[in-house]
Amino acid sequence: MPIEFRILGPLEVSADGRVLQLGSHKQRAMLGLLLVHANETVARDRLIEELWAEAAPATVESALNVYLSRLRRLLESAGAGGVLGRQAHGYRLQVEPGQLDANRFEWLVGEGREALAAGKAALAAERLRQALALWRGPALADLQSERFAITAGARLEEARVSALEQRLEADLALGIDRELIGELETLVVEHPYRERVRAQLMLALYRSGRQAEALDAYQQARRALDELGIEPSAALQQLQRAVLRQDETLQPPEEPSEPMAAPRHRSVVSSTSRTPTLDEFVRDLTQAAVEGKLDPVIARADESEQTSEILCRRMHKHPLLLGERGVGRTAIVEEVARSIATGHVPKTLADKRLVAFDFVAIAAASESRREFVKCLQNVLKEITRRRDTILFIDQNVLKEITRRRDTILFIDEFQSAGATERPFDTASILTPVLARGALTTISTTTPGEYEKMLAQDPTLERHFEPVLVHEPTAEETIEILHGLSDRYERYHHVRISDEAIIAAVELADRYIDGFRPSKAIDLIDRASAHLSLREEANADQTGGRKRRQREPRVDAQHVAGLISREIGIPVS
Repeated sequence: MPIEFRILGPLEVSADGRVLQLGSHKQRAMLGLLLVHANETVARDRLIEELWAEAAPATVESALNVYLSRLRRLLESAGAGGVLGRQAHGYRLQVEPGQLDANRFEWLVGEGREALAAGKAALAAERLRQALALWRGPALADLQSERFAITAGARLEEARVSALEQRLEADLALGIDRELIGELETLVVEHPYRERVRAQLMLALYRSGRQAEALDAYQQARRALDELGIEPSAALQQLQRAVLRQDETLQPPEEPSEPMAAPRHRSVVSSTSRTPTLDEFVRDLTQAAVEGKLDPVIARADESEQTSEILCRRMHKHPLLLGERGVGRTAIVEEVARSIATGHVPKTLADKRLVAFDFVAIAAASESRREFVKCLQNVLKEITRRRDTILFIDQNVLKEITRRRDTILFIDEFQSAGATERPFDTASILTPVLARGALTTISTTTPGEYEKMLAQDPTLERHFEPVLVHEPTAEETIEILHGLSDRYERYHHVRISDEAIIAAVELADRYIDGFRPSKAIDLIDRASAHLSLREEANADQTGGRKRRQREPRVDAQHVAGLISREIGIPVS
């Protein structure tokens, strides 16, 4: 796989899926500056000025040569020799199309903007989601002490927020309203003077039957702009008048203006699908990643990379994630799907489709063993006919896999696949397909079940490559919860404190059976739901459902109170 440069987040360089160690801060800053000006000549004096400013030592020329030499050797070791070249008065880092995430972002945003202008809202939303998924944090986050990084970061952040506004515009055009309100309210707080976001919030509220709140949102916008000594724009004032008179043109069309776009990772549901059985029993995880429906995955980089490496093999490419329920096995599979959707995978995985398979649904739809076997074989046929699908079997869909060779099958809890009152021998159906190399799968199971079933069947076991998924530490679980907290905050309309996260991990370990991180995540979810419900009840008692001026805060006391209520003893 060609070398990849990433500046939409901390500076990162990878080759063949391996992240390179970039050396000292000064060397990283030099690479960051060259990437900000990729394919442009950066003058030698400019390099010195940006990297040393007024503190340049007498030996700065020699130091610059040393850093440039080390950077060349680093790039050469990654198979990118010659990309850093000397020009007449400076240096130039040659970046090919697609190698720099900022360039891919710009290209996807351009496509999304064009689609939106052409009335193709679904295609626009998908392209813009793909673009936004490339961001891993603030641009050049690890170099913000450098002047060039501050300037470039501000420019890129403006482009990101603009792309986010356009994505919201596309979602609104598709009739998605209520689901956007939490996200828009957060954006208004972060960017109080962006009138486009204010208008989008007003429209989403109005379409959700909350006219009074939409008008209140306008008044809040007016007060914010008044601080700058300006009036709301004519467009925002016109929207307010339309909300007042309940203008019918504010409602979205009953049907989207065009079908859901299907460029790179298509939705599996289609009236003309060539895989109807597969479509009935799977969930397309790559499509879910494109649409931003998967939660972020934290502290699982090694397991995700190991899984992807096994999938890239020519033979024995069936990773089997071994871990107890609740340690995050499925999250690793979703991270692989996200990597495929964003293009951060080797060529052998590019354009693959990762789908989750549910055996239970097939078993429920089958009245006899014969029907089950026939359905399972149909799934397998539909997958092995094509070469772009990886199947994650989620206890439901094995038959349609055989027809397509483009599917990665995710088998969740492999040992229970087909487990019903009638003993369906799914292994006898799966083994020949695996032996022919006609199928690529990801599976999960527990160590105990692995020892009990797969290890006792050498014919089946030899096709799988175990990937151990250990329970994360308490510190890693805290990091995971921090990464997920914004999702739960938007969903429950609350704020989750750091103390609540720490308490959830500690109290879950002390009082709840199961494994991290699942039990701690569940505890935060339940505490947030309980607080949100209580706040709504209080609002009803104090004069109706008034719009909250401030979101309630989940703290350690709420988490402890939830545990105390369930076990019947005081908890601190």
